[in-house]
Amino acid sequence: MRKIDAKLGLTIAAAAMFVSAGAATGVATRLWYSGAEPETPGGVLIAQSSESTASGITLKALSATFSGTETVLNFRATDEAGNLIDLVVPDGAFTGDGFRPIPPQGFQRFDDGSFIVELPPVIHPGSVVVEFGEVRVHEGRDRVAGRWTLPLVGPSETEFGDVMRVEELQVGTVDVEGRR
Repeated sequence: MRKIDAKLGLTIAAAAMFVSAGAATGVATRLWYSGAEPETPGGVLIAQSSESTASGITLKALSATFSGTETVLNFRATDEAGNLIDLVVPDGAFTGDGFRPIPPQGFQRFDDGSFIVELPPVIHPGSVVVEFGEVRVHEGRDRVAGRWTLPLVGPSETEFGDVMRVEELQVGTVDVEGRR
């Protein structure tokens, strides 16, 4: 009789844990879809207003998010008449002052006509400079050389330590069912 009671107790405990996990997932899902947005841990979004024109194309910085792992620049591109341009910043076109020497990681276009480019993290508080030496227009086929220089407002000296903090994880192994 005691074996049955122990099994029943374990079954009830497992069921309670399953129900609790399901409830927590439901609450998190409801918050996610209700529009509540969690704060970005360790990052700061700063509005930007610099712009640069070269070869008839103007790049205007809209905002930048700074963290210890990357800088995400949101910008818009227009032609001489002020029309939005669809472009790509190719690999190797970025240089900058105040960034770690890591190549950019990605580029994406949004429905509103703006773009983001994922740049390396900054290495000091205050202003930094982004520079692009080339863009590609018309679905990335036509190369346009230029020098687009965008000074950005970076994290302040007081917030720099918290914003740029990176936690280095220790390397190790885990044994699962006799396998590493």
